[in-house]
Amino acid sequence: MKTITPFELQMLIDKRDVELIDVRPKKDFKAVHALGARSIPLSRFEPHSILVHRKLDRRAPLYIMSRERALASLAACSLAGAGLAEPIVVEGGIEGWEGQCLPVVRNKSWRMPAMNILTAVLKKQIAAELHTAEQTIKVHLGRVMQKLGVTSVPYFVRISQRVGISPAHHPA
Repeated sequence: MKTITPFELQMLIDKRDVELIDVRPKKDFKAVHALGARSIPLSRFEPHSILVHRKLDRRAPLYIMSRERALASLAACSLAGAGLAEPIVVEGGIEGWEGQCLPVVRNKSWRMPAMNILTAVLKKQIAAELHTAEQTIKVHLGRVMQKLGVTSVPYFVRISQRVGISPAHHPA
């Protein structure tokens, strides 16, 4: 079975239209899923129906994500048997995706305490270096992230690095 790393898939997503399905149960998908993924739980998995309702051509790759590689591989084999030319399993599933700080959609009620701490530390450091109020940094950082359509600090950092902006390192 052909596989792809989460980062490689994100690079493809940045360049062109791709189709990504998540075969985890609906409640798991609602809690967190890769940005742009479509939920098709294995419990309702009908390969022929999926192929008929595709956004892209039947010859285009279809990327499959789950919590476990075995479940994604099962879905991929079913799709191949139904005539899909190129089913590709996302290595590491949603955990691998999140582990590489790739964009996800979360249930609004979920909050990540570590992210809140990281954001607070980041704002304090920037405010100290610029000799300005932390609230000023909070407002400006929020506006920049909103304009870029970024929902998390790690994703914001990754985008910044991709365009050549990296954190300044000050000698101690």
